[in-house]
Amino acid sequence: MLRCTNCGRIYADETELCFIVETKEKDNDGEWHAINRRILPEGTYVPENNHQIKEEIFKGCGDCCFDESLEEITKNSKDFTDEQIEQIWDIFSNIPFEYDEDDDIVLDCDWFGFLKGTSRDDIWRWFDENHSKGVYYLLYELYQNE
Repeated sequence: MLRCTNCGRIYADETELCFIVETKEKDNDGEWHAINRRILPEGTYVPENNHQIKEEIFKGCGDCCFDESLEEITKNSKDFTDEQIEQIWDIFSNIPFEYDEDDDIVLDCDWFGFLKGTSRDDIWRWFDENHSKGVYYLLYELYQNE
């Protein structure tokens, strides 16, 4: 999982990042300087570079167009905001679970620093400890008004 340290957005993995085009212009000393960044819609043609202007394409945050500020995160990372915990909760809703031999619901794969076989209750406990309103809010109130 990734977090943009510039704007705080959480990404499940690199496939959710956007392609970003950075336009650079050459100054009188021959140095390249960024003059613009924009999200590149899929299928967009980027013209070939010339001697005064060039464009570089990279993957980065779709909210703030930064790539340097992405960090890998796990349950042990620090300083999560409630909004980030809610984004992680959304990602969590798509993580596969299974029943173990005792009929407990457990993770079917490693996720976010939790190992395969971790009980759903242990993960809910992490959310409860890290969201200011607790796991009850995430389960029953977060999307109540939508």
